[in-house]
Amino acid sequence: MAKKDRERLQHRLDDCLSSIASNELTRQEVIDALRIAGCDVEQLRERLNLRARDLANAQRAKGKPAPEYLQQVIDHTGPPEALPRNPRRAIDKAKRWIEQFAHPPAMIGAVNIARAYRKDGEITKKDGELLDDIEAELRREMDNE
Repeated sequence: MAKKDRERLQHRLDDCLSSIASNELTRQEVIDALRIAGCDVEQLRERLNLRARDLANAQRAKGKPAPEYLQQVIDHTGPPEALPRNPRRAIDKAKRWIEQFAHPPAMIGAVNIARAYRKDGEITKKDGELLDDIEAELRREMDNE
């Protein structure tokens, strides 16, 4: 990538990050925005944790301690069963984990039902009615939740 393109990309990223930081989004708003964008939040968390551990291990291999901020990232993004080294952060992590049970995940507002099938040409009237019935049943189940 050319230097000019890298600088342009860096400028766009800086603008995006500053707009996100200035909005002071809650944790749930960030998670919702990532899901709407099609991101798997758990996969992102795992990748961030893996890279942070790699960076910390590289520092340790050089004989240097891992920076505190890097250890905090590792502690915050680690799997639920992994307790942070710092007892205070371990308690905070346990509290967040318990809070997840008190607040069920937010449901998606409007859901569009799409039909997909493999067949040449048009479907039969019977198949169309079957799809209509399945769609109506799905909508009833969604309304009951």
